[in-house]
Amino acid sequence: MWAMDAIGRAASGIASWGNAAAGIHLKVDQVNVMQAARLVMAESERFRSLVESRRRGLRVYPVGGDPVSKEAAEVLNEKFWESPGSYLERCIDYADMLEKLAAQLAEAARTYGHTENEIEAMFSAVARDAGVE
Repeated sequence: MWAMDAIGRAASGIASWGNAAAGIHLKVDQVNVMQAARLVMAESERFRSLVESRRRGLRVYPVGGDPVSKEAAEVLNEKFWESPGSYLERCIDYADMLEKLAAQLAEAARTYGHTENEIEAMFSAVARDAGVE
C-alpha cells in the first residue's frame, strides 16, 4: 500500500514524513517492515553521529583584523550553527524525522503482528551497533 499523505497511517502499513508533496513514501509489508525500520533508524544514528562529529568545524573565525572579516564570520556562524534555522538545526531536524519514520515503521510492525520484544530487540541492536547504548 502506498502512502498518499503525511499523516503517518502506520496502522495500514504506511510510513511517511514531510508534507504530502515532498514527503518520503515507503511501501512496507509484513516481510520487510522490520528491515525498513532498522535501516531508517540506523541511518538516523549514523547521520546524527556524523553531524555531531563535525559540529566543531562549523565555527568560522575572522581571517583578518578588518571589520569585514569579523562581520562575515558572524554572519556565517549564524547561518551555519547559531540560529534556529541554521544548517546544523536542519541536519538535526532531518535526523529527528528519520527517527519518527522509524517509529512509524515500528507501529506498522505491531500492526503486522510483530511483538514488542522483536521491535525492542531490533532498536536495541541498532543502538548497540551505533554505540549509543
